Amino acid sequence: MLLGGFTTQNSDAEWSDARQSQCGNILLDYYRTTGKIEYLERGVAALRAQFPISPSENWAHVGYGAKAGVSSFHWGTGSDMAGIEIEGDYLHDAIVDVAAGQGVGVNGLNLTECIIRAGRIRMSLSSPFKWPRPPVIVFRRTDPSRSYEVLVNGSKAGSWRGEELEKGISLPFAQEQSPPSKTYTTRFEDDPKPPPELVEWFTPQEKYRADFGGFRSPLLFADGTPVRTAADWQRRRAEILATWHKLMGPWPPLIERLESQRESGRFRFKPEIAPFRGNEERVCIPGMDVFAPALPFSPGIGPKLRLVQL
Repeated sequence: MLLGGFTTQNSDAEWSDARQSQCGNILLDYYRTTGKIEYLERGVAALRAQFPISPSENWAHVGYGAKAGVSSFHWGTGSDMAGIEIEGDYLHDAIVDVAAGQGVGVNGLNLTECIIRAGRIRMSLSSPFKWPRPPVIVFRRTDPSRSYEVLVNGSKAGSWRGEELEKGISLPFAQEQSPPSKTYTTRFEDDPKPPPELVEWFTPQEKYRADFGGFRSPLLFADGTPVRTAADWQRRRAEILATWHKLMGPWPPLIERLESQRESGRFRFKPEIAPFRGNEERVCIPGMDVFAPALPFSPGIGPKLRLVQL
């Protein structure tokens, strides 16, 4: 449940912080630039790990104890929602990297098997939830013109060209199924039993189980009209994004102009954080060919720095 949780500071002692949602977005930027499946897995884990913390800012703020307080909406539930919303159209309910031959469940899905050979994609899917709709699986790094046969839990779902898979396809699956094969190509195997010393942290404390705070539902439009259909939600999503950009400003474009110089075991670089304004920084990246900026930030404060290929 807390897989992927990590702190985001070097002065506080919390071990799982809501702002990891922003780090999840950056890890997925790393994946999109490098194609390394590890960044995809870590990015999804960071996005999912924030929800057991909500609506609090973090867990064990002083190094022990339970949830910390709610300091503000965007340092907690807001960053949770924003992190997922930013990546929703990219990840969907599960994502499969065809070139790497691996997949990752995202939205309440366990993707426990992903075997890709000779244009055939075989997956095992399961979920602890009852789905009101078929989940949408998206496929990345396909051959756009190639036809792929897709099998889910042993049954053929159909054949699609790579360019169609890149857009995402609905794949219904039987929820009642026997345990999947233990021959996994993904890294993580499901283990429903956490270590005894961590058991208490896998269930919300009694006083928090029915306490969701006094926050306004995201399923209400600004005028109070409830969201009732999928089409309503698309309009509500656009309204949330417009409100966010009005309050915080739109996301800046990727950094295009970057002065850099490689020194012994490190890069010295000067990213442009505003028009004709840069800050000189240094970062150690021994043996790496890809530059990954490691700069401090807070949600909604300062520029959003993204990965730049040197």
